[in-house]
Amino acid sequence: MKKNARVGLRLVEVETALAENVESASAELVDYEVTRTHGQAMRIAMTIRGQDVIEDETRLKKILTSELQITPQEYQSAKRLLQDHDVLSERTIQGKEVLVENVQRLDHVANYERLGESWVSSKKRSEKEEALVHGLDKVIELPVAAVDVDAFANLDAEDVEAVLELAKNAAILDTVSGDILYSPLLWDVDPKKLARVAGKIDDQAFKAVIEKVAQRPGTVVDYRSNPAAAQIVSAGILPTYAVKSSGKERSYAFAPYTGSILLSAAHKAVLEKARG
Repeated sequence: MKKNARVGLRLVEVETALAENVESASAELVDYEVTRTHGQAMRIAMTIRGQDVIEDETRLKKILTSELQITPQEYQSAKRLLQDHDVLSERTIQGKEVLVENVQRLDHVANYERLGESWVSSKKRSEKEEALVHGLDKVIELPVAAVDVDAFANLDAEDVEAVLELAKNAAILDTVSGDILYSPLLWDVDPKKLARVAGKIDDQAFKAVIEKVAQRPGTVVDYRSNPAAAQIVSAGILPTYAVKSSGKERSYAFAPYTGSILLSAAHKAVLEKARG
Protein backbone atom coordinates (compact mmCIF):
# COMPACT_ATOMS: atom_id res chain seq x y z
CA MET A 1 0.00 0.00 0.00
CA LYS A 2 1.35 3.44 -0.94
CA LYS A 3 2.45 5.80 1.81
CA ASN A 4 -0.42 8.27 1.51
CA ALA A 5 -2.93 5.40 1.32
CA ARG A 6 -1.48 4.07 4.59
CA VAL A 7 -1.93 7.51 6.12
CA GLY A 8 -5.56 7.55 4.91
CA LEU A 9 -6.19 4.19 6.54
CA ARG A 10 -4.67 5.42 9.81
CA LEU A 11 -6.95 8.49 9.67
CA VAL A 12 -10.01 6.26 9.50
CA GLU A 13 -8.76 4.09 12.37
CA VAL A 14 -7.94 7.10 14.55
CA GLU A 15 -11.29 8.79 13.93
CA THR A 16 -13.26 5.58 14.51
CA ALA A 17 -11.43 4.98 17.79
CA LEU A 18 -11.86 8.57 18.98
CA ALA A 19 -15.57 8.58 18.12
CA GLU A 20 -16.23 5.30 19.90
CA ASN A 21 -13.98 5.58 22.95
CA VAL A 22 -13.34 9.25 23.82
CA GLU A 23 -15.89 11.72 25.19
CA SER A 24 -16.75 14.30 22.54
CA ALA A 25 -16.45 17.05 25.17
CA SER A 26 -12.77 16.26 25.77
CA ALA A 27 -10.75 19.48 25.35
CA GLU A 28 -7.79 17.43 24.05
CA LEU A 29 -9.71 16.70 20.83
CA VAL A 30 -9.36 20.34 19.78
CA ASP A 31 -5.79 19.56 18.71
CA TYR A 32 -6.95 16.85 16.28
CA GLU A 33 -9.49 18.70 14.14
CA VAL A 34 -7.79 18.15 10.76
CA THR A 35 -7.30 14.44 11.44
CA ARG A 36 -10.89 13.98 12.59
CA THR A 37 -12.36 15.80 9.58
CA HIS A 38 -10.34 13.69 7.14
CA GLY A 39 -11.25 10.49 8.99
CA GLN A 40 -14.92 11.46 9.05
CA ALA A 41 -14.84 12.24 5.32
CA MET A 42 -13.50 8.78 4.57
CA ARG A 43 -16.08 7.13 6.82
CA ILE A 44 -18.86 9.05 5.04
CA ALA A 45 -17.48 7.95 1.66
CA MET A 46 -17.53 4.35 2.86
CA THR A 47 -21.13 4.72 4.10
CA ILE A 48 -22.52 6.10 0.84
CA ARG A 49 -20.62 3.76 -1.49
CA GLY A 50 -22.70 2.47 -4.35
CA GLN A 51 -25.45 5.08 -3.94
CA ASP A 52 -25.30 7.10 -7.14
CA VAL A 53 -27.76 9.74 -5.92
CA ILE A 54 -28.60 10.66 -2.32
CA GLU A 55 -31.99 12.35 -2.40
CA ASP A 56 -32.53 12.67 1.36
CA GLU A 57 -29.49 14.36 2.89
CA THR A 58 -31.27 14.82 6.22
CA ARG A 59 -31.72 11.06 6.54
CA LEU A 60 -28.04 10.57 5.71
CA LYS A 61 -27.04 13.01 8.49
CA LYS A 62 -29.26 11.17 10.98
CA ILE A 63 -27.64 7.85 10.06
CA LEU A 64 -24.16 9.33 10.43
CA THR A 65 -25.03 10.84 13.81
CA SER A 66 -26.53 7.67 15.25
CA GLU A 67 -24.13 5.11 13.78
CA LEU A 68 -20.83 6.97 13.35
CA GLN A 69 -21.21 9.74 15.98
CA ILE A 70 -20.61 12.39 13.29
CA THR A 71 -22.55 15.51 14.30
CA PRO A 72 -24.31 17.71 11.72
CA GLN A 73 -21.61 20.37 12.21
CA GLU A 74 -18.82 17.85 11.66
CA TYR A 75 -20.69 16.49 8.65
CA GLN A 76 -20.60 19.88 6.92
CA SER A 77 -16.80 20.11 7.24
CA ALA A 78 -16.30 16.52 6.04
CA LYS A 79 -18.76 17.05 3.18
CA ARG A 80 -16.81 20.11 1.96
CA LEU A 81 -13.63 18.03 2.01
CA LEU A 82 -15.29 15.31 -0.09
CA GLN A 83 -16.51 17.94 -2.55
CA ASP A 84 -13.03 19.49 -2.76
CA HIS A 85 -11.69 16.05 -3.74
CA ASP A 86 -14.48 15.38 -6.24
CA VAL A 87 -15.97 12.45 -4.35
CA LEU A 88 -19.31 14.20 -3.84
CA SER A 89 -21.11 17.01 -5.62
CA GLU A 90 -24.39 18.85 -5.18
CA ARG A 91 -26.70 18.98 -8.17
CA THR A 92 -30.28 19.80 -9.05
CA ILE A 93 -32.16 16.90 -10.64
CA GLN A 94 -35.78 17.41 -11.66
CA GLY A 95 -35.94 20.52 -9.53
CA LYS A 96 -34.66 18.79 -6.40
CA GLU A 97 -31.33 19.36 -4.62
CA VAL A 98 -29.44 16.06 -4.34
CA LEU A 99 -25.99 14.73 -3.52
CA VAL A 100 -24.25 12.80 -6.27
CA GLU A 101 -21.49 10.26 -5.72
CA ASN A 102 -19.04 11.09 -8.48
CA VAL A 103 -17.26 7.73 -8.44
CA GLN A 104 -19.68 5.01 -9.44
CA ARG A 105 -17.67 2.25 -7.82
CA LEU A 106 -15.72 3.69 -4.94
CA ASP A 107 -12.14 2.50 -4.81
CA HIS A 108 -11.42 2.80 -1.10
CA VAL A 109 -7.65 2.52 -1.55
CA ALA A 110 -7.77 5.43 -4.01
CA ASN A 111 -9.79 7.44 -1.51
CA TYR A 112 -7.39 6.55 1.30
CA GLU A 113 -4.58 7.86 -0.89
CA ARG A 114 -6.51 10.97 -1.90
CA LEU A 115 -7.44 11.98 1.64
CA GLY A 116 -4.10 10.86 3.02
CA GLU A 117 -2.36 13.19 0.59
CA SER A 118 -4.73 16.00 1.57
CA TRP A 119 -3.90 15.48 5.26
CA VAL A 120 -0.15 15.33 4.59
CA SER A 121 -0.27 18.59 2.62
CA SER A 122 -2.47 20.43 5.15
CA LYS A 123 -0.75 23.30 6.93
CA LYS A 124 -3.45 23.42 9.63
CA ARG A 125 -2.76 20.11 11.35
CA SER A 126 -1.12 20.22 14.76
CA GLU A 127 2.14 18.54 15.77
CA LYS A 128 0.14 16.36 18.15
CA GLU A 129 -2.06 14.87 15.45
CA GLU A 130 0.95 14.39 13.18
CA ALA A 131 2.66 12.49 16.00
CA LEU A 132 -0.45 10.37 16.66
CA VAL A 133 -1.06 9.35 13.04
CA HIS A 134 2.57 8.70 12.10
CA GLY A 135 3.24 7.09 15.49
CA LEU A 136 0.36 4.67 15.00
CA ASP A 137 1.56 3.89 11.47
CA LYS A 138 4.97 2.88 12.84
CA VAL A 139 3.74 0.95 15.88
CA ILE A 140 1.05 -0.98 14.03
CA GLU A 141 3.84 -2.34 11.83
CA LEU A 142 6.28 -3.07 14.64
CA PRO A 143 5.96 -2.68 18.45
CA VAL A 144 8.74 -0.31 19.52
CA ALA A 145 9.94 1.78 22.44
CA ALA A 146 8.29 5.21 22.62
CA VAL A 147 11.71 6.90 22.43
CA ASP A 148 12.29 5.23 19.04
CA VAL A 149 9.15 6.69 17.45
CA ASP A 150 10.49 9.47 15.22
CA ALA A 151 7.06 11.12 15.07
CA PHE A 152 7.37 12.08 18.75
CA ALA A 153 10.75 13.80 18.31
CA ASN A 154 9.29 17.29 17.69
CA LEU A 155 7.10 17.23 20.81
CA ASP A 156 8.08 18.14 24.34
CA ALA A 157 7.62 15.54 27.07
CA GLU A 158 4.27 16.97 28.18
CA ASP A 159 2.78 16.79 24.69
CA VAL A 160 4.09 13.25 24.14
CA GLU A 161 2.38 12.24 27.36
CA ALA A 162 -0.86 13.90 26.21
CA VAL A 163 -0.75 12.12 22.83
CA LEU A 164 -0.11 8.74 24.44
CA GLU A 165 -2.85 9.25 27.02
CA LEU A 166 -5.38 10.09 24.30
CA ALA A 167 -4.21 7.13 22.22
CA LYS A 168 -4.57 4.82 25.20
CA ASN A 169 -8.06 6.12 25.99
CA ALA A 170 -9.00 5.62 22.34
CA ALA A 171 -7.58 2.05 22.41
CA ILE A 172 -5.21 2.57 19.48
CA LEU A 173 -1.88 2.61 21.35
CA ASP A 174 -0.82 1.09 24.65
CA THR A 175 2.35 0.02 26.44
CA VAL A 176 3.78 -3.27 27.63
CA SER A 177 6.93 -3.98 29.59
CA GLY A 178 7.62 -0.38 30.52
CA ASP A 179 7.76 1.83 27.45
CA ILE A 180 7.26 -0.65 24.57
CA LEU A 181 4.35 0.61 22.46
CA TYR A 182 1.98 -1.71 20.62
CA SER A 183 -1.44 -1.21 19.07
CA PRO A 184 -4.61 -2.94 20.33
CA LEU A 185 -5.71 -2.74 16.68
CA LEU A 186 -3.44 -5.77 16.26
CA TRP A 187 -6.24 -7.74 17.84
CA ASP A 188 -4.64 -11.17 17.72
CA VAL A 189 -1.47 -9.99 19.45
CA ASP A 190 -1.47 -11.10 23.10
CA PRO A 191 -0.01 -8.19 25.13
CA LYS A 192 0.95 -10.51 28.02
CA LYS A 193 3.02 -12.72 25.73
CA LEU A 194 4.44 -9.67 23.97
CA ALA A 195 5.58 -8.26 27.33
CA ARG A 196 7.68 -11.37 27.96
CA VAL A 197 9.83 -10.82 24.86
CA ALA A 198 9.59 -7.04 24.50
CA GLY A 199 13.04 -5.54 24.09
CA LYS A 200 14.64 -8.98 23.64
CA ILE A 201 14.03 -9.43 19.90
CA ASP A 202 16.41 -7.78 17.45
CA ASP A 203 14.44 -4.99 15.71
CA GLN A 204 15.79 -5.72 12.23
CA ALA A 205 15.17 -9.46 12.52
CA PHE A 206 11.69 -8.73 13.88
CA LYS A 207 10.86 -6.42 10.98
CA ALA A 208 12.25 -8.84 8.39
CA VAL A 209 10.05 -11.69 9.63
CA ILE A 210 6.91 -9.54 9.80
CA GLU A 211 7.48 -8.11 6.31
CA LYS A 212 8.08 -11.56 4.80
CA VAL A 213 4.86 -12.93 6.26
CA ALA A 214 2.86 -9.79 5.36
CA GLN A 215 3.96 -10.09 1.71
CA ARG A 216 3.02 -13.75 1.53
CA PRO A 217 0.31 -14.91 3.96
CA GLY A 218 0.77 -18.54 4.92
CA THR A 219 4.56 -18.40 4.85
CA VAL A 220 6.24 -21.53 6.17
CA VAL A 221 8.11 -20.73 9.39
CA ASP A 222 11.29 -22.66 10.14
CA TYR A 223 12.05 -22.08 13.81
CA ARG A 224 15.36 -23.94 13.74
CA SER A 225 16.95 -21.66 11.15
CA ASN A 226 15.28 -18.47 12.36
CA PRO A 227 15.42 -17.92 16.15
CA ALA A 228 13.75 -14.51 15.78
CA ALA A 229 10.72 -16.16 14.16
CA ALA A 230 10.50 -18.59 17.06
CA GLN A 231 10.50 -15.70 19.54
CA ILE A 232 7.89 -13.78 17.57
CA VAL A 233 5.56 -16.78 17.32
CA SER A 234 5.99 -17.59 21.03
CA ALA A 235 5.07 -13.96 21.78
CA GLY A 236 1.75 -14.46 20.02
CA ILE A 237 2.59 -11.80 17.44
CA LEU A 238 2.36 -14.07 14.39
CA PRO A 239 -0.79 -16.23 14.23
CA THR A 240 0.64 -19.62 13.24
CA TYR A 241 -1.00 -22.90 12.28
CA ALA A 242 0.60 -26.35 12.34
CA VAL A 243 -0.34 -28.64 9.47
CA LYS A 244 0.83 -32.24 8.90
CA SER A 245 1.91 -32.67 5.31
CA SER A 246 3.68 -35.63 3.67
CA GLY A 247 4.54 -37.07 7.05
CA LYS A 248 6.05 -33.81 8.27
CA GLU A 249 4.49 -31.06 10.33
CA ARG A 250 4.85 -27.56 8.91
CA SER A 251 3.96 -24.23 10.53
CA TYR A 252 2.28 -21.57 8.43
CA ALA A 253 2.30 -17.96 9.68
CA PHE A 254 0.13 -14.92 8.96
CA ALA A 255 0.71 -11.24 9.69
CA PRO A 256 -1.31 -9.96 12.66
CA TYR A 257 -4.78 -8.79 11.72
CA THR A 258 -4.99 -4.98 11.74
CA GLY A 259 -8.06 -2.80 11.75
CA SER A 260 -11.29 -2.76 13.69
CA ILE A 261 -11.19 -5.14 16.64
CA LEU A 262 -13.26 -8.24 15.87
CA LEU A 263 -15.56 -8.62 18.85
CA SER A 264 -17.84 -11.19 17.24
CA ALA A 265 -16.90 -14.86 17.62
CA ALA A 266 -18.41 -15.45 14.18
CA HIS A 267 -16.14 -12.83 12.57
CA LYS A 268 -13.10 -14.34 14.25
CA ALA A 269 -14.13 -17.81 13.08
CA VAL A 270 -14.41 -16.62 9.48
CA LEU A 271 -10.89 -15.16 9.63
CA GLU A 272 -9.52 -18.35 11.21
CA LYS A 273 -11.12 -20.47 8.46
CA ALA A 274 -9.79 -18.16 5.74
CA ARG A 275 -6.29 -18.52 7.14
CA GLY A 276 -6.72 -22.27 7.38
